[in-house]
Order: sequence, then structure tokens, then C-alpha cells
Amino acid sequence: MFLGWFALGVALWTLLEWFIHGRLGHRRGARNRFAVEHAKHHATPRYIAGWTLKFLIVTPVALVLWALVTPVLGRPDAAGLVAGLTLMYLYYELVHRLIHRRPPRSRYGRWLRIHHVHHHFHGPRTNLGVTSPIWDRVFGTYVRVELPVSIPERHAPDWLLDPATGDVAAAFAGTYVISRRRTARVPGESRRGTGG
Repeated sequence: MFLGWFALGVALWTLLEWFIHGRLGHRRGARNRFAVEHAKHHATPRYIAGWTLKFLIVTPVALVLWALVTPVLGRPDAAGLVAGLTLMYLYYELVHRLIHRRPPRSRYGRWLRIHHVHHHFHGPRTNLGVTSPIWDRVFGTYVRVELPVSIPERHAPDWLLDPATGDVAAAFAGTYVISRRRTARVPGESRRGTGG
């Protein structure tokens, strides 16, 4: 039964991921610790709290959860449930980091980035599942993303850009575009700012 409870823990994490992200991170007026950290991440997508903080949070939570469910499920099954939840949470953290810091290496990786970039820059209350769209579909927060996806220039991840030109790398040209902020011109000023 360990494997069955482990699988349930994995599935349960995907629901918790959707709930925590949407209800704690994107609820209007939220002031909880997660919402504050999450707002920092949305303001600067390269910012992701470090692994040390993640382990300082997940370790006591896993131990308390294990202590709470052991009397009900028994040690092996409780261990399976908590292991599934914990390992899927760590997988989510790894995937989220890779989305922002590394180029995709598979169709799943490509989908993850498209889905998540849309969430960041076009619909923060949509596509809340990072590792899976299941709960977005169940709860009506899934949005099919039209390509190309626009990313503000200042938030474009390094993996997306051609180092020589600063534009979208050829491998991602049909998938993403960089939106550059236009600067307002003073009437009578030329585009180069040298005057009329």
C-alpha cells in the first residue's frame, strides 16, 4: 500500500500547488508570508527563494504531517503519503527554477515555460498549476496560450536570448517575442533625441 499512498501524495500535491498558488499567492489583499514572497517573484521573476528556506519549511511540515496521519494510516502508509507530497513539492520547486533559469529540453519543458510565462505576464489568476494543468481545467482557471507569447524585455530569462543580439534566440523565435517599452517622445524631438 506504500506505493498507493505515495501516488495519492503526488496527486494531492498537484491540488495543493494549485490551491496555495491561487488562493494564498494571488488572492487580492493577501498578506501571508507566501503572498509576500510570491509578489517579489512576480515583480522580479528571476527571484526565487533559496533551497535552504525551502528545506527549512518543508522539513517540519512533513514531520508534523507524518505525526498527524500515522495514527490513522499506520507508519508505512503515512510515510508513503508524506513522501509523495514532499517529493512532489521538491519536484515542483525544481521545475519552477528550471522554467526561469534553463531552456526547455523536452515537449513537456516547452509547454511548462509557455504556460508559466503566460501566467506571469498575461493572466496571473490563470494557469496556476506549475507542474500540471489538471486543477486549472477542473476549476476553470486554464487558458490555452496563443503563440507567440510576449515577455517584457526586462523580465526575459537569459536562456531565451541570443547573447550576440539580445533578441529572442532562433530556437524560440516562433514561441516568444520580447516586448520593449516604448519611451515617450517630446514633441519636436527626433527619434534620436537630437531635436527637430
